[in-house]
Amino acid sequence: MDELILVRPTPDAPEFSVEQIEGYLSSQRFSLRDPASGLFLLCGTGAATQYARVRILTEPDEPMPPVALIRVFAREIQIGLRADEPALAQANEFCAWLLSTFRCAVYTTEGEDISSTFQGELRE
Repeated sequence: MDELILVRPTPDAPEFSVEQIEGYLSSQRFSLRDPASGLFLLCGTGAATQYARVRILTEPDEPMPPVALIRVFAREIQIGLRADEPALAQANEFCAWLLSTFRCAVYTTEGEDISSTFQGELRE
């Protein structure tokens, strides 16, 4: 699977509610938001969340730790999958919530619709 997947509303669906999605992400355990970039980080564990928080605040120009990175737009959710297993499990939960809450489809970065084969199991 790609290191990035895209979730978009289906053509007949309204845009995503950015406020609702950001609220969901903010309410999740082991989740934090990078104040500089606006990215959400799904870290998977308390230790990873603490490490990511310190890293963002003290070394913002360094690469991110192995977490799922989420960027939220009204017409697209970008999910970066360079993550370890606990963070991928949390990203899976987020995708399952998206798919059950909104009429949407899952795409590769090449634009291939993988919704019919997507089983809610993200892997790096």
